[in-house]
Amino acid sequence: MTIKKIIAREWLYLIGFVVLGFIILPLLLKIILDPQEHISEFFIDFFDRLSRKEWIVWLVAIGPYIVFQFIRSIAWAIRVIRK
Repeated sequence: MTIKKIIAREWLYLIGFVVLGFIILPLLLKIILDPQEHISEFFIDFFDRLSRKEWIVWLVAIGPYIVFQFIRSIAWAIRVIRK
């Protein structure tokens, strides 16, 4: 596989998990935790808390990508050990 294909694939992973972490996951949490709150108010609050660098909100936002990379690293380590 060429380096360009590897970089393109990694960018797609990053973009997909950014969308998941910054839009889809917070929306699911909003629906589960407070279905009465208006969506726009929730996202205003979410991005305001991101701008104030609250670690728990950042963990929600980038957590899916970190978990994905962690699982990939474990799978890679297992493949290396088996060879």
